[in-house]
Amino acid sequence: MATTHRTRDAAAAKAAILRAAEALFAERGFAATSIRDVAEASGTSKALIHHHFGSKDELYLAVKRAVIERHAEVQRPQLERGTDPLEFVAGGIRTLFELYRSDPSLVRLGAWAQLDGTGAEWPGDEELWGAIVDRMREAQEAGVIRADIDATLLITMGFAMVHHWCQFRAWRKHVLEYFPEQDEEALDDRYLEAVLAVFIRGITPAGQSEENDPAARAGRREA
Repeated sequence: MATTHRTRDAAAAKAAILRAAEALFAERGFAATSIRDVAEASGTSKALIHHHFGSKDELYLAVKRAVIERHAEVQRPQLERGTDPLEFVAGGIRTLFELYRSDPSLVRLGAWAQLDGTGAEWPGDEELWGAIVDRMREAQEAGVIRADIDATLLITMGFAMVHHWCQFRAWRKHVLEYFPEQDEEALDDRYLEAVLAVFIRGITPAGQSEENDPAARAGRREA
C-alpha cells in the first residue's frame, strides 16, 4: 500500500512539474526559465525535478514530447478510421486549428523553440509526421489528391496556413478592423473555412467533376 501511494505521489509530482514547465517555457522561453522557477511554480523542489528529468534540457524535451503526444492524440482518430482522403486532410487542418485555438500556449512554445534554436527537436514528431505523409502519398497514388506536388510540401503548406494565423495574434487583431461586424472567434471561424475552401480545392486533381468532387464536402465545417 505504501508503495502504491509513493508511486501515485511521484506521478502527480511529475505531472505538476511538466505542467508548470510547459507554462513557463511558453511564457518566457527556454533560456529565461530556470529549474528554480519550475520548482516554485509546481510546488516541488529542484532536487525532485533533477530526480525525474535529470536536467533542464531533458525537462524541455519532456515538455515537447508531451505536446507532440497531445497532437498525436487528437490526430489519431483521423489516421485510424480510414476516412475519405480529402476529408482526412480537412479534418486534420480543423483539428490542428481547434487545438491551437483552445491552447494558445502551444503556439507560443513553438515560437520560443524557433527563437531558442531548438525548433527541430520535438521527440515523437517524426512518427506522427510520417504517418500523415504516408496517408497523403496513398491518396496521391489513388488519384484523389494531386501528385505533382510532394506530399510533405502539401502538409507543410496546410500546417503553415494554420500556424501563421494562430501565431501572429497582433496581426490578426489588425485584420479585425476590416470586419467590424465580427468578433475574434467569428473571424477565426471565417478564416478556417477560407483555408479549407482554398486548400482542399487546391490539392484536388484538375478536371475532377463538380458533382463528384469531394473537396466541397470536405471543406464544409462539421455541424
